[in-house]
Amino acid sequence: MMDKQSQLHIFSAKQPFVPILIFFILGIITASHQWLIGLPSFPLLIVSLLIFIFGIIRKLKYNFILIYTIFFLLGSILSTQKINPHIPQNHIKNVVEQINNLPSKENGSVGMSIEGVLFNAPEKFPDKTRLYVDAEKVFTKDKTLHVTGKILVTVGSPSVKVKYGDSIRFIAKLRIPRNFGNPGEFDYAGNLARENIYVIGYINNERGLAVLGGKQKQGIRTALERFRDKIRDFIEGSGMENAMIIKALIIGEQGEISKHVKENFSITGTAHILAISGLNIGIIAFASYWIMLQALKLSERLMLAFNIKKIAAASSIVPVLLYGIIAGFSVSTQRAVIMALIFIIALLVDRGKRLYNTLASAALIILVISPLAIYDISFQLSFAAVLAMIYLVPRFQSLWAPSQAPDLSQLFPPHPAWKLLKNYLLSPLSVCIAASIGTAPFIAYHFHRISITGIMANLIAVPLIGFAAVILGLISSFISFISPSLAHIILKPADIIINVSIWIIELFARLPYASVYTTTPTILEAVLFYLLIICIVEFKKARFFKYGLAIVVVFLIGNYSYWYYHLNYNSNLKVTFISVGQGDSALVEFPYGKRMLIDGGGFYNEDFDVGERIVAPFLWKKKITSIDYLLLSHPQSDHMKGLKFIAEKFHAKEFRWNGMVRNDNTFTELFQSLDKNNITKFITNASAAPLDINGVRVNFLNPPEESNLDINNNSLVVRLDYKDASFLFTGDIEAVGEASVIKNVTAGVTVLKVPHHGSRTSSAMDFLNRVTPELAVVSVGYMNPFGFPHPEILKRYNEFKIPLLRTDILGAITVETDGQKKWVTSYR
Repeated sequence: MMDKQSQLHIFSAKQPFVPILIFFILGIITASHQWLIGLPSFPLLIVSLLIFIFGIIRKLKYNFILIYTIFFLLGSILSTQKINPHIPQNHIKNVVEQINNLPSKENGSVGMSIEGVLFNAPEKFPDKTRLYVDAEKVFTKDKTLHVTGKILVTVGSPSVKVKYGDSIRFIAKLRIPRNFGNPGEFDYAGNLARENIYVIGYINNERGLAVLGGKQKQGIRTALERFRDKIRDFIEGSGMENAMIIKALIIGEQGEISKHVKENFSITGTAHILAISGLNIGIIAFASYWIMLQALKLSERLMLAFNIKKIAAASSIVPVLLYGIIAGFSVSTQRAVIMALIFIIALLVDRGKRLYNTLASAALIILVISPLAIYDISFQLSFAAVLAMIYLVPRFQSLWAPSQAPDLSQLFPPHPAWKLLKNYLLSPLSVCIAASIGTAPFIAYHFHRISITGIMANLIAVPLIGFAAVILGLISSFISFISPSLAHIILKPADIIINVSIWIIELFARLPYASVYTTTPTILEAVLFYLLIICIVEFKKARFFKYGLAIVVVFLIGNYSYWYYHLNYNSNLKVTFISVGQGDSALVEFPYGKRMLIDGGGFYNEDFDVGERIVAPFLWKKKITSIDYLLLSHPQSDHMKGLKFIAEKFHAKEFRWNGMVRNDNTFTELFQSLDKNNITKFITNASAAPLDINGVRVNFLNPPEESNLDINNNSLVVRLDYKDASFLFTGDIEAVGEASVIKNVTAGVTVLKVPHHGSRTSSAMDFLNRVTPELAVVSVGYMNPFGFPHPEILKRYNEFKIPLLRTDILGAITVETDGQKKWVTSYR
């Protein structure tokens, strides 16, 4: 038998793009994490190229090392250029910063008059519209500035009547996009930067913009967008019950699909069907290939004269490109089309069996064009799924394939039903299982959710929606240009199929444990997961994999033990002030595993759940799956709204609040969630008995037992004492509430959560004199409309020589103490 080194050498010789891709990706990752700052990559690339050319001339044996080095350096250089792009002086980003008169790291939001052209079709949602604008002019009081750069503008209305290529003028609040600054968060700013968008804006409604007549883009793209407009109008005017889903499947616009439907698709792991991705493009390629192949088989002359499989493969290029055009050629669609075309070309040049090489070459082309695509969710999921199918499906199929050894099957051939079972159930099932296994770590990392019913749901939904509904929708869209009435007839079955699919998906979604939330896997855990799968699949092939399986299992047990000990046997008290924008939320990690969440943050708009989008990912990143105590300082949205999701998903046992009741949906829904999850509720005030939680004394200092204070001053104020260290959480109390708290303060504190986000009416001098904090933390939103923390308050803390840390600048702030010393860290 060949040793492993020889097998790897043969593999790299047959699949040369695989190691090249690996080194190219390593170059991208190295540069994007700035691990080799100061490395002269470009000179090294030139030197490597010269040595490589010399090696070819002299026929040196180890030239492949230079090839890998060249692609490593190339990946590093290309990604560096994307991370640090050249932005011209008149770029809209620079203009926003200059007008705000703030340094680039503290830029904010300002109302500006802008003129520009839509470079993408508007993206509509049930309650808003997103516009992608190429900025051209900015109008100030005394002059007109000619600018460049892209802006993502959100209009608070779904009724905006604009289209691709329109020249518009609008007044919007512009700002530089920023992440909140918490572990585990979605990289919103980075995602926009990969699309070369560095400025975002907001307009209240459609009255804030005007279309400039006679100034529209012209050209091929405009003609294609008009083509898409007609398809969009046909679908929207068809009267179909599922017109919004059909629109998502055909032209890639899924913003108007209801939240309930999207949630059911997410629960069942079928959400990818609603987005035009590698699956949809692959289905179109396969369907067009199969149809053409069947047509060519009707002619014996063609079958004898030509390779009809190659003709059928070549003919599928046109449908793939057409589908990409109809879908608007979004970034994810472009990648899917490139991948499909590379596989088709591989078939045409007789390289169809070198699947790893073909997949690697497709990935390499995409990453050369856009190196940072390696961090995009759609790229990761598409290539992980295809790679897993290439590797696992043949091995699954070998389980029911006929053995090479002589057996009785020749005397007793299998029943015809067995062939149908293999082709129409077992093979599709193996594809679903392989794709699910391949994408599981990425889905867990990005979405913190694993669908238990996903395999079966995909087995049903992909043929129904992916094949039948998409193909019928495309056919009807093309026919609509010739005969709208016939197109409606063809579209109706697609609508019925989608209705049936939604009903089936909803059934799966209602099953107990249809999906489970999970903590964020580390890179080590993801690697161990894939190694575990490989060792299990290859277990019988070599002793190496048997030993490997044992080693992987040992590492997995060790990894679990580390996190269990880290979470449950840490003797320190740790408090993290989570950056939730203009709101409050703090995680308290008591010694030896108990946890408390004080407030959950929240925005006043309905479409962003701080609990689901900020607090929960932060907890999952820390491997936390349960919260013992939930505390609500007072029932206002910026403190309360995020608690609902935490109450539903983190197995809380106890909820404490000041007893105030609000007659609004947020309060009602929170308490419904508390009741549904059997969480014990306690009304708590200054008369409540202190708690002792693993050596930490928890005292409640406000509100008074008989309180007539307003909602802010009635905040539940909590003091934690651990040996010589103490924390004071003040909610939104102002001077009146602070006076009430002072009566119950017997000693100074180590860390103060600044009252009411640093408003002018809080942090009175008497209060600061009494609590004398060593450190203060203020939780505020970046460039919030209230101007918090107020300049007077900043000055006051400075006069008291109290260090003041801000979540809007530093992100999440963690203070850890052993009871004597304290350690302060921040995410930024």
